[in-house]
Amino acid sequence: QVQWPLQYYDPATAIRKAQALEVKEAQVAKEEQARVLVRSALQGVCRALQVVLQEERAVRRGGVLAEDTQKAARDLLLVREVEDDMNRAAYIVGSPEAQGERMLAVESLEAIAEGALQGQLVGERQARVADRWLLVTNHLAEYLLCMPADRV
Repeated sequence: QVQWPLQYYDPATAIRKAQALEVKEAQVAKEEQARVLVRSALQGVCRALQVVLQEERAVRRGGVLAEDTQKAARDLLLVREVEDDMNRAAYIVGSPEAQGERMLAVESLEAIAEGALQGQLVGERQARVADRWLLVTNHLAEYLLCMPADRV
């Protein structure tokens, strides 16, 4: 039969070790939750980028109504809430550069959504709207580049 040396057991040390382990586990869980939230938000941004690229191509091909392109921009802002996704990811990651690109992308989307265009996009109007979509694309891409790969 093994006798445990009770004189070496310190309950206070055991409690401190257990508390430290709990704190570390909570921190790991919190970091994992933050990663999940950032990934989810960035997936929303990537889906928005895909829509923006499709709209830019459609406008460049021609035959698109101004109302349709405005509706697509409003959909990104209001329904898909791309700005909220961008805010969430930039806040969690703590990237001020990403916040600047977010503002520029949203302003470009708002310019398309609030444009006073009507009818079919042709000629100079078509090129101008396609360039605005391209500008949104560039800002979204720059935003994604601001995200540190090791924290996502």
